[in-house]
Amino acid sequence: MAFFDVIGIGCCAFDFLLIVPEKFKLDARTDISEFAMQGGGPIGTGLVTLARLGAKTLYLGKLADDQFGHFLYEDFKKEGVDTGRIIFEKGASSTIAFILVHESTGKRTIFVPHQLNAVHLYRGEINLEVVKSTRVLYIDSFYPEVSRDAAEIAKRNGVMVVLGIEGMTRQTPGLIKSSDVFIGDEEFLKDFTGRRNYLEGIKKLQAKYKDKIIVVTVGTQGSYVASGNEIFHTPAFRVRAKDTTGAGDVYHAAFIYGLLKKWDLHYTARFASATAALKCLSLGGRQGIPRLHEVLKFMEGK
Repeated sequence: MAFFDVIGIGCCAFDFLLIVPEKFKLDARTDISEFAMQGGGPIGTGLVTLARLGAKTLYLGKLADDQFGHFLYEDFKKEGVDTGRIIFEKGASSTIAFILVHESTGKRTIFVPHQLNAVHLYRGEINLEVVKSTRVLYIDSFYPEVSRDAAEIAKRNGVMVVLGIEGMTRQTPGLIKSSDVFIGDEEFLKDFTGRRNYLEGIKKLQAKYKDKIIVVTVGTQGSYVASGNEIFHTPAFRVRAKDTTGAGDVYHAAFIYGLLKKWDLHYTARFASATAALKCLSLGGRQGIPRLHEVLKFMEGK
């Protein structure tokens, strides 16, 4: 019997967020309406989402031994994410992002500084055998070699592997091959398939990866899911978004929650869309992540 529902390996970041007006001048003072500092990163935010929904989660990896790394560690503990396998790397810097959120639309621009001493996870630095004790392994492309090794262990032990794709890299095809489910966005779809039409693009993915569940999020237009011979579209829930930061990460995690519950994929996609929509009501990728009862209540009214 699995001890964890989901183990995550991948990006955990620290976000500085501020809401900026639609237009602002250079070489001038500009007031901002809101500022926040939160944990971020696809895997980090995904595990927090799953924990809030009620899943038992573990972050398997490293954090920098700096003020931001310790913040992320304590935030995981507060949220109920198991921190027992985290290693702190001395002399390394946490992955950080500066995020400007557009005041009237909630859309954002992310600035990521290049860090020569950024925390990194190499093969052999952590014991991956714990992967045998989970129902789902959730990976991204941040530490591709380690993620592939973990996926191989998962496959041998009947553990479902879910890949969250953040842009195309040379490692992406190999990681897709290692997964049972992969979730990307419209930019990935365009880059990987060469198709701008969503349906054409996902049909091309479906033809290539018939044995996998494929999910593509397309922002305010919702998401597409391909499984077996079926492709279906799920509209996004309409909300007055304050900030879309982390919406995709939350969608990924909520979709995984539906897989854990063995829900119908149509309902799972709708649940994921609702969870992501509620997140968008607050600034940052984590502050607005809802609890399970909040998502279900929101869906009942729609």
